[in-house]
Amino acid sequence: ITLPDERLARQRQTESLLAMCRSCGECLQASILTLQSCAKSAGCSAAEQRRIEQSVAGLKHVRDLLTGKLPFDPATMQQQIVDAMALANSAVSQQQAAAAVTPTPAADQETEMTPVPAQRPVFTFAADDYNNDY
Repeated sequence: ITLPDERLARQRQTESLLAMCRSCGECLQASILTLQSCAKSAGCSAAEQRRIEQSVAGLKHVRDLLTGKLPFDPATMQQQIVDAMALANSAVSQQQAAAAVTPTPAADQETEMTPVPAQRPVFTFAADDYNNDY
């Protein structure tokens, strides 16, 4: 392959990646609007509303990175990953606590839902799980 051919191939690859980023940003925007609409109408508690708002803010940041409105900074993104995982883990912990104090129906009572187990997995990711070489 000659130098101009390599340059053309890289340019096509770059254009394809930019188009993918814009498409992902548009999909995120649609999801953000849906989440915000549902959160407002769901009657969530104040703590749940804050977690939703923080999650939506994280999605907006990713959307802005993908669409080129914000420059990519690996250190900032790494901190955002840590914050997002902490938020997710706190939500799971609160669900576990709520499940532990929620009375389970007696065996002879009919229930429409299967009881939720008291323990749910908490997912964490190490900084090394994310490779920025792409």
